[in-house]
Amino acid sequence: MTDPRRVLITGGSSGLGLALAVPILRCGDHVTLLARDPVKLAVAAGQLREQVPGARVGIRRA
Repeated sequence: MTDPRRVLITGGSSGLGLALAVPILRCGDHVTLLARDPVKLAVAAGQLREQVPGARVGIRRA
């Protein structure tokens, strides 16, 4: 088994960026979402953690 990758997704609080995070997390990789709105980032991270139990999701404000 390989080590989990660390994936940075820009524009990750909504749309395509958020959608791309789901299959990446399901593969066991770690995701950091990068976006401007800290509230949307927190909501998006919560949604991902609900969809993918045990997901490693970080957030960073741009």
